[in-house]
Amino acid sequence: MTIPKKPTSVPEALEEFIAGVATPETQTQASGERQAEVLPFTPPVLTKVRKRPIRQKEVVLRQTFVLSKNVVDKLEALAYYSRQTKKAVLEAALLQYFADKKIKPIPREAIQ
Repeated sequence: MTIPKKPTSVPEALEEFIAGVATPETQTQASGERQAEVLPFTPPVLTKVRKRPIRQKEVVLRQTFVLSKNVVDKLEALAYYSRQTKKAVLEAALLQYFADKKIKPIPREAIQ
């Protein structure tokens, strides 16, 4: 966009002043260049990419256990140095413990 020259006479209206300003369209037409066709703006489509495949929700149960301070300190230290959560470390330890065990389910009558 070019800056208009200082008018020699005072314009009667703002439209008359603006009409004297050269727009990019008039500049390209005057120079003989063909202007690229301007397409209407289309917003980008945002898609969510999952890093892990979708899996079925696991059944999770919240429980509270009382542990000795020594065990809790070791659990916290192991989680800190392995850059995992305490939950992940405890779950991995319990899965490893139960991996070679064959445990019978509790009868339904005893649960009630």
